[in-house]
Amino acid sequence: MKKKVLIISIISIILAVAIAIVAIFVFKKEKPDFSGLTLKIYSSIDISAGSYLEGAKNFEEEFGCKVEFTDNFEECDLFYSSGEDFSQCMPLNDYINPRSNTYTKSIMDQCCTEDGKIYGLSHTLLGKINYCVYNPDQFDNIKIPYDYYESGDWTWDNFLIMSDELNSNVAVDWNASYINMMHSLFLDENNEPTFDYGTQEQVEWLNFVRALIYDRGIVDNSEGAYKVGFLPQLVLDNVESGSEMRYIAWPTKTGKDGTIFVDEYHFCVPKFAKNPEASVELANCIINSCVDTRMALYEENMTKEDFKLFKKQIKNVYCYPYHTDYVPASEFINDFIRGKTVSEHIFNVKNGAEHIK
Repeated sequence: MKKKVLIISIISIILAVAIAIVAIFVFKKEKPDFSGLTLKIYSSIDISAGSYLEGAKNFEEEFGCKVEFTDNFEECDLFYSSGEDFSQCMPLNDYINPRSNTYTKSIMDQCCTEDGKIYGLSHTLLGKINYCVYNPDQFDNIKIPYDYYESGDWTWDNFLIMSDELNSNVAVDWNASYINMMHSLFLDENNEPTFDYGTQEQVEWLNFVRALIYDRGIVDNSEGAYKVGFLPQLVLDNVESGSEMRYIAWPTKTGKDGTIFVDEYHFCVPKFAKNPEASVELANCIINSCVDTRMALYEENMTKEDFKLFKKQIKNVYCYPYHTDYVPASEFINDFIRGKTVSEHIFNVKNGAEHIK
């Protein structure tokens, strides 16, 4: 009986392997022929360097064509942008697989999809990630943020306790990070970003912000920020070779992993592009190159613990839409440094503040 079962198992495995091999050959997509083409990339910022340029070179080598960077939008085949004005963009549903690991589907759904049509190709690592940076050298005999996280206690309350233990102002560069404003963003019943200053969550968050600014004396002080130990910052701008900084996401109310916020950037194909399939393949190459380059950089310069945590956390991202109104940091600073309560701040925001929809 055992011998019969073994024979059946072996036959099943052989059949499964044979079917898989046949499927590969039958359903394998034929490589498109882009030889002889010249594709042009337009951008409002300089992306013709680093991993973007490397991705363009990879595309040239794979498909035997040429890639150029241009400042003339009217002649481009691909452009890199932020925002949700897709009036000049071609829908790309027929040219992409949104389930591909090349893209971050949640970001594409949030900022690149309109009426069921996909107009942009995006990935977490195309934008700037709002992440926290701290200097462990400043935590002499003080529990560091990662230790709080490991014990499940990386909370707002413990952050305030830690700031007292540091016996120094914790400098926050409000201009460099949207992290505090973003924690006030909620999705309404239509899944649209909104700032509802009447919710319990909003009041609790504002009380935390007020404690940071008013009770702890944390103000806009980017100069010497690293010297005092802690700085919510853009991780992509701060991970450097030889750095001894540590990296962790902003704390949450409960200590559970929170959402990481990223700026909204994506590649789009203009309506007048003559080879949209080639444009999408070019975007694929650049995105993959960007991801590979940056993840290698993080792994090289982060501690093993921080890198493991980072990989876990970037799976839960929210793409901060540029078109959405938000409460500027100056509103917090102006109100809370003057000692206003959360109720007074909410009143100010709701009554005549032009930056609130």
